[in-house]
Amino acid sequence: MGDAEKLRPFLKEARRLLEEKRDEIISVGFGIGTVSNEKNGGYDGTGLGILLIVPDFAEIDDFPEKISVQIKGELKSAPTILWQMAPPGTMIPNNKPPDPVRKQKQDPLVGGISISGGTGPWYNRQNPSAGTLGMVVKQGAKKVLLTNAHVVRKWDRSETLNNRVFQPGLGDGLGHKESLWIGRQTKKYQNIYKEKTYIDAAIVSLREGDDKARRADLKTLVHNEPAVAAGTTKTKLFSPVQKSGRTTNVTNGIVRCIGLEWISNFRDDHTKSGIVITPKKSNQLFAEHGDSGSVVLSKNGTPVGLLWRGEYFKQPRSKKPDDLWQMVFASPIGLVCEALNIQFPMSEGLEDEDAKYVRIVRHQEKSRPF
Repeated sequence: MGDAEKLRPFLKEARRLLEEKRDEIISVGFGIGTVSNEKNGGYDGTGLGILLIVPDFAEIDDFPEKISVQIKGELKSAPTILWQMAPPGTMIPNNKPPDPVRKQKQDPLVGGISISGGTGPWYNRQNPSAGTLGMVVKQGAKKVLLTNAHVVRKWDRSETLNNRVFQPGLGDGLGHKESLWIGRQTKKYQNIYKEKTYIDAAIVSLREGDDKARRADLKTLVHNEPAVAAGTTKTKLFSPVQKSGRTTNVTNGIVRCIGLEWISNFRDDHTKSGIVITPKKSNQLFAEHGDSGSVVLSKNGTPVGLLWRGEYFKQPRSKKPDDLWQMVFASPIGLVCEALNIQFPMSEGLEDEDAKYVRIVRHQEKSRPF
């Protein structure tokens, strides 16, 4: 049994205690989390505990600092870790210089570049933006693009499938040109999957049959940074992870919570949030607006999650209670693949002949003319 699994009884007790306070709660997230970035202190010396995320500590000001349960006749305890969400509008400045290549037209299409949905005549579009093309994957024998459903929806916020998708995204200034549409959103999943985790994911089928259709490179990120390894895998607490996104380029983080759930009287989109990632240090960024849709990779480059949202928080019980942290939500990649019926190249079950589609190449920084 892994260290995280040992905390399941404490997680169950935390749920019971929170349910007793449901009428007083606006929103409380809870899951198995890390006490710090280091593997010390906490339950069984592993640095683990029950993580509580609240907008206001007044909601749980009487919640115990330790949760105790009987395990095989012995009373054991696990610490509670408190994160307080920062007020709306709080941000950590992005000090990384922008990578113009990610916001330019790219051929072949690769992961980590700008993408968005679009709709109708120009005057019908509202707040055009852009997200990240996560990666080129396989659906049966076809190459398709993986990203978030909210990234490639129509920008009048209608939810119709088969809408056109553009690269670069409409928020990056090149407009709604015929030459920029690359395919259509043909499948999505934007809900709780099998009562396990919230998934916000979609696949885009590539444009075909004319001289404006673009190629797509499987298992390749822009600049080939970081390099992508074969298949997919599950992630664990304390695992180092990385991502390549449109806005903050390549960043590194740590898995700080798994199995996050919410007891809430107003939230309905975060009931099970899967993996929670933070940067390695406070006042740093793992992702920012426009990085939605990025594929999260393990230290070895194996896909582990699909990024879909971020928030900011502080740790009032820590030694530096005023430091600002970012938490980023991602869905476990195995469940995303299952929900959309897709496979990452070279994952178990693909035929050897599929390997010919896999090209790890350094992407050319100079884009083709329009």
